[in-house]
Amino acid sequence: MLGRLLREQQNPACVEHYQADYAIRERIGDTAGLAVTASNLGNAYLFVPGLRDLDQAQHWHQRA
Repeated sequence: MLGRLLREQQNPACVEHYQADYAIRERIGDTAGLAVTASNLGNAYLFVPGLRDLDQAQHWHQRA
C-alpha cells in the first residue's frame, strides 16, 4: 500500500517498497502477487517523473 501511495504522489521512493514487496512475494511463491507488483513497478517507471525509464518500465511490464 505504501508503494502505491508514494507512486500516486509521484515519489520515486515507491520503487523501494515495490521491490521489497516483489522479493517477499517471490520467496513465498505468490505468482499472482508477483504479476501485480511487477505491473506496479512498470507503471512507476513509466509515470513517476523522477524515475521515468522506458526500458525499466518495459522490463517490469513484461514480467507481469
